[in-house]
Amino acid sequence: MKGNSTQTITRSNANSSSSLTQPIFDNSSDGILTSIRRGNIKHIEHAIAHREHIPDHYFNIHVAAECGELSILDLMIRKIPCKDINAVNGEYGRNAEDEALNRGLSNIAELIARFEKNLVSLV
Repeated sequence: MKGNSTQTITRSNANSSSSLTQPIFDNSSDGILTSIRRGNIKHIEHAIAHREHIPDHYFNIHVAAECGELSILDLMIRKIPCKDINAVNGEYGRNAEDEALNRGLSNIAELIARFEKNLVSLV
């Protein structure tokens, strides 16, 4: 299942009904970020498992924190190999923790702190 799997979504309102087809697994960088924003854990898990076009991991963590996606953030922390991440204390990691704390998401801030601690200990 690469970038060509699709599903049909039907939306209806008082005036009309429309059907649109969208990819289940859009493996582009934008697709990964959109999936984080939508909370599509299956897509993120698929992308991490196959290491398909995952852009800057810290940016993804920042987006996950911003969206309050605790389960995706935890999944990323558990599954992304340390060797795949370049900047241990990168700008996005700090911004993500700040963003989480500013929004009162202490669980996410704790996960980020744990992620960075584990990363430092393994590098």
